[in-house]
Amino acid sequence: VLMGHVVEVWCDQINGATTKVFKGKIRERNNVWQKSHKGVKLRLSAVDYTFFLNDRLVVETYESGTLISTVVTDLVGKYTTGITTTNVVSSGTTLRAPLTFDYKTLFSCFERLAEMDQAEFYVDVALDLHWFPNSGIATAISVNEEDIDPEASIGEDLEEVRNTIFVIGGKEVSLDQQQTGTAA
Repeated sequence: VLMGHVVEVWCDQINGATTKVFKGKIRERNNVWQKSHKGVKLRLSAVDYTFFLNDRLVVETYESGTLISTVVTDLVGKYTTGITTTNVVSSGTTLRAPLTFDYKTLFSCFERLAEMDQAEFYVDVALDLHWFPNSGIATAISVNEEDIDPEASIGEDLEEVRNTIFVIGGKEVSLDQQQTGTAA
C-alpha cells in the first residue's frame, strides 16, 4: 500500500460488501504494532476525490447570463478526468456579470460558484459531482417538534479514551544500606 494509491471502503455483511461508502487516495500510512493482536495494524489516512479539485488551476472567462450549472459542467469537462456531472442540478441562476478565473483551483472556483448559486457540492464514490441547492435535500426521514428533546445536552464521553505509557529499559541502580564493610 503506497501513498497515492486508490482505496475503497465497502460495507454490508450479508452476501459480501455491496455498498461503496468511500473512494479516495491514500495520503498517509502508519504501521502500528499491537502486542494484544500479535501483529501489525495498518492505519491509513485518505482523502476523497473532492479534495483533488485543488490539484487543477483554472484559467477561464464566462459571459454574463451564463447558467451557473453550465459553468460547473464546463469546468468539470475541461479540468477533470473521470468525473461526471450526472447529479449537477440547475437552479436556473445565471452570472450577473462576466466571471474570470485567473489561476484559481477548481475547488475554489466551485466554492465561488456555489456561493453565487446558494448551492453545495461534493464528488461521490462513483466520481460524480453532486451540485444541489443548499436549501435542503429531500429525505424520507421526518422530524416533528415532539421528537426534539428540549432537555437534551451534549456531554463528553471518555469511554474510548486510552492512555498508553511505554517504559523503555528496566535496569535499576540501588545501594544496599544494610551492608557493612568494603567490597574487594
